[in-house]
Amino acid sequence: LSAEMIESYLDQESYCDKAGAYAVQEVGDAFVARLKGDYDNVVGFPVEKVRRLLALFKAPPLTVEVEDIDFPASSGKAVAGGRKLLIPGAVTGETVRVQVVGERGAARVAEVIRVESPSSRRAEPRCPHFGPCGGCLFQNIDYGTQLELKERYVKRTLEEAGITGATAAVKAITPSPDPYGYRNKMEFGFGENWGRLVLGLRERVSATRQTHRRTLSIDTCPIFSPVVERVFPPVIDFVREKGLAVFDILSGHGHVRHLVLRQGKRTGELMVILVTAELPCTDIAVLAERLMAAVPELKSFIHVTNSRPSDLVEHEKTRLIAGAPFIEETLVGLTFRVYPQTFFQTNTAGAELLYQRIRDEAPLSPESRVLGLYCGSGSIELSLAGAVRKVTGVDSSPANIANAVENALVNRVENAAFVPGTVEALLSEPLREPADVVVVDPPRVGLTGKALRRVLNLGVPAVVYVSCNPASLARDLRGFLDAGYKVKSLSPFDLFPHTPHLEILTVLEK
Repeated sequence: LSAEMIESYLDQESYCDKAGAYAVQEVGDAFVARLKGDYDNVVGFPVEKVRRLLALFKAPPLTVEVEDIDFPASSGKAVAGGRKLLIPGAVTGETVRVQVVGERGAARVAEVIRVESPSSRRAEPRCPHFGPCGGCLFQNIDYGTQLELKERYVKRTLEEAGITGATAAVKAITPSPDPYGYRNKMEFGFGENWGRLVLGLRERVSATRQTHRRTLSIDTCPIFSPVVERVFPPVIDFVREKGLAVFDILSGHGHVRHLVLRQGKRTGELMVILVTAELPCTDIAVLAERLMAAVPELKSFIHVTNSRPSDLVEHEKTRLIAGAPFIEETLVGLTFRVYPQTFFQTNTAGAELLYQRIRDEAPLSPESRVLGLYCGSGSIELSLAGAVRKVTGVDSSPANIANAVENALVNRVENAAFVPGTVEALLSEPLREPADVVVVDPPRVGLTGKALRRVLNLGVPAVVYVSCNPASLARDLRGFLDAGYKVKSLSPFDLFPHTPHLEILTVLEK
């Protein structure tokens, strides 16, 4: 809007009786280019929405049998009156009495009134916060069924992408050694509940409970560690004592944002990372002393400053308050140093099974030269170093490369090298030394089009692709298959029990 348009509107003084800035029916097209959706909803009373809600209110309860889970979502699926019914909290095989409460696309959403016939697949959640907490979706479903759902999801995704040949190569999913207590990292958030500061996880959003960005206060986290019960109280007491406010990403006001915990599952070492906006004069060392007294295994306390307008944990400034700048974890007989920003698989025991399978499935020999793309802190590359002549890791993050080099030195691995740079840039030139096997472990979005072309241009005999996203994996597999590769094996690994996520190991050969 121009200054003239604004002044002209203010001169009319029609804004004086408005709850908002203006009435759209009065200004016409002076301010509004177009309306999308229901005019009544924009201007005043939402007639159509109220009509639909009244129809739902008058709808009689239904008794239905749950046929399946709407994976990767968590609702049970049923059919009533010829329409798909989504039922949060319902489990395959049980009969439930439900009330329709909303719509989601072509499906209706219903709430459970009572379970009339429980399913043998139903499990008792170990977490008292399961349901409202957005951290887990499937603690109410027995673990065997969770594995079945994930394996079927991988196959269905490949089939829908037209990768039918790969479906036959899918092996049985490998379960997590520990369905609970498996995570070595958790990001908790600060929030407010009725004006009182709380610490926990974001609440789950549902059809009838729009709680986006609201924080659920928790006092335990069974998928992580009992250490939460000792860390949270001193932190909450300190923040309240100092009068620190919760940071608001919309206004940019406030102080405390996140509390990140990293734990060595094999070593027991703990790192606590307090993430805030710029703080007034606050002696955070006092909190470090209290935490050291309450949690003797605390080896590193870090303060991260982040004033950016997003809910992500970003490291604008990092300051060591107490202890060492890293903790250590052991994996496949190696020791890894984990810093605040280190990428490290969140399921230590599950990652060990994945890395061992890479050694078993990949065509490696004592003379093999392995190129690892998106290597992070070098865990895959270093786990393979003892079986090959040389490994070289590539990552766009200089911090990851420095961490990988340090891990190689700590473990006295002399046949590993790590190079900073993007895959797209580094592979645009011929390699100094050819590779026999390429390992790619990209982020969830998979390979960029250029990165895929660069890898294909190498023409290596074998590619090992580690993916955390079946959809992007299926897309990239099409490129490899079109270039003459064949899927030797495709192995799902459940590294994230009670969530829809998983890792997939694919070995391709020419």
